[in-house]
Amino acid sequence: MADSPVLRRVEMQDDDAAAIAALTRVGCRYMPGLTMDIESPSVGSLRRLFGVFGQTLGIPSALEDPCLANVVVPILERQVDAAGRAALVEGSQTHTPMSAQLVRLLAPLLWERKLHLPWTFKPMNLDFAERLQAESARRPVGFQVFYNRVCDIQPSGRFVQLGSLFPLPVTGSTQGTLPQGLEPGRVQLEAALVVEANVRV
Repeated sequence: MADSPVLRRVEMQDDDAAAIAALTRVGCRYMPGLTMDIESPSVGSLRRLFGVFGQTLGIPSALEDPCLANVVVPILERQVDAAGRAALVEGSQTHTPMSAQLVRLLAPLLWERKLHLPWTFKPMNLDFAERLQAESARRPVGFQVFYNRVCDIQPSGRFVQLGSLFPLPVTGSTQGTLPQGLEPGRVQLEAALVVEANVRV
């Protein structure tokens, strides 16, 4: 499925604490080792903070803001077999399986909370992909694929044009490796939702 370009107002978190709190409220596990400070021609100095949407099967009521879990859980119950669901509930898998179709359903909910998919501040988001690969080499992140969104922040810095959604592998993306065998409409146990929050610095 092709993603039509969408223009949105750029929304930032007030500070690092607010960004981490926003990630945590919706069920993301903040990963400090992924934090990046960058320079954007449109918005200046920017801090990128990231979290991974955790396992929520059976525990959405425990979340402060279960907006993502309320969408995800019914889909998991339909698409993940009993063994897969048991692995999620028992905690042997710490992220929620994803598909491109499911990520598209969750993206507007993230946006309402000043969160979003990892953006391509650099082509194909390979600077972040390199950081994630290095982090996973130190401590395995538990998933093999994550989703990104093409972005083009307008010169004013007030609006961003969002483009296509695309997956990248945790290992090998900087060498040009792309994920194989993903079914857009079916959750994959190896795929995760990585979420980004931004703060001006």
